[in-house]
Amino acid sequence: MFLNNILMKLNLLSCDTQRPDRRAISKCILEISSNMSPALSNDLTDILLEGDPVEIEKNNGLLWAKKIFKTKPNRSISEKFRQEIVTIFHHLTKEELIDKVLANYLINKNTNTSKESSSKNRNKN
Repeated sequence: MFLNNILMKLNLLSCDTQRPDRRAISKCILEISSNMSPALSNDLTDILLEGDPVEIEKNNGLLWAKKIFKTKPNRSISEKFRQEIVTIFHHLTKEELIDKVLANYLINKNTNTSKESSSKNRNKN
């Protein structure tokens, strides 16, 4: 997942205790991350403890969407540039635009995952 342009990959290797200490896991995530809010750390802890890989990917997408929703518009861009972008997307409905943005997210996520695994393979050799 991307947080402040840094790729963070967390794997919960094992957790066989019946009631894992959520606060300790959340605190650990906060300590190893940079600029993460406690609320996001709590969300990630819940994902790690409750999710299977499919749910985790879905939750990553939902966290990404919430981050976009909370992003404030950039008022420093020129109106000309903004209009050029609006012209490109003017014929799309809201649903079509969301579908395209989501498809782009998934493509970029898969591309980054592929790059990460290929760099690991090169480092092993």
